[in-house]
Amino acid sequence: MNKLVFISGVHGVGKSTLCGKINDALYIKVKSCSDIIKDNSVYIENSKVVDKAEANQNALIFGLTEFRNNPLLLDGHFCLIGQNEEIIELDFKIFDQISPTLIINITASAKVIYRRMMERDGSTFPLSLIDDLQIQETKNSHEFGKLRGIPVVNYESGSDVSKLVNIIK
Repeated sequence: MNKLVFISGVHGVGKSTLCGKINDALYIKVKSCSDIIKDNSVYIENSKVVDKAEANQNALIFGLTEFRNNPLLLDGHFCLIGQNEEIIELDFKIFDQISPTLIINITASAKVIYRRMMERDGSTFPLSLIDDLQIQETKNSHEFGKLRGIPVVNYESGSDVSKLVNIIK
């Protein structure tokens, strides 16, 4: 059993849904990076845009100590969107501290993500920014995995999860 499985993807791609399906099959605790950050800082989320990425990541690392040595599905990002709609690439040092044993990178079409964000949040980003963010997220998840010898599995949102369940077992 992998100890910490990092579920990587952009906002609205289906990370929470995927974590729920894996949890249904394997009964692994699920947490999102944003929830851990909120629980360990004064962070208040009022949009998917961030302005304190470094402070938020410190709160995440502190909050993860509660889950060490237990299997965990952690839903998060390798890249975020800044105040001026720029892509913020999180430092790999953060992921070294997270110490994933497996990365699952989830993707979907930009149109699907756009629709999901509108339905869920009432706001979204331009399709071109969603595309660019997803490309960078995928690139960074694979680069980190390759550099650290951590397996990275690609998953298309909405696909069958049985293969992922078997990999995680």
